[in-house]
Amino acid sequence: MKSPTPPAVLERSIDEHIVAAQDLLNLLAHERAVLESANAEQIARTCRDKAAALARLSLLSPMLKKHGSAIVLPAQRETLLDLLRRCHRENLANGVLLEARAVRVRRALSSLQGQLPAQGYDRRGRCGYALPGRVDGRA
Repeated sequence: MKSPTPPAVLERSIDEHIVAAQDLLNLLAHERAVLESANAEQIARTCRDKAAALARLSLLSPMLKKHGSAIVLPAQRETLLDLLRRCHRENLANGVLLEARAVRVRRALSSLQGQLPAQGYDRRGRCGYALPGRVDGRA
């Protein structure tokens, strides 16, 4: 039978979670700046750093799940949950930024390849994306 994990080890684990979550939050802020700069090399490096930070956090999690909230102080729990929520929001915001950039790139590539943009209609039912000098669907 395994001996129980000492409280000091669990306390250190919780502190490590908090530090890892703070590191991830800082990294996500850096990721946003890198995404805005559009520097491919820095984006790749930041993605590798982010994967390592997530791996570190996921390695810590089993101990916390196993021994749970019995040893976690309410203040530590709130700090950790707040950091994780902020990480989630930052990651979603970065994903939106990345998707917007991908849409712009796809549109630019379509234009360079001579493909017409998809037809769409405005509130009045008019074709909104017609090219000048072309029939645009108006009656």
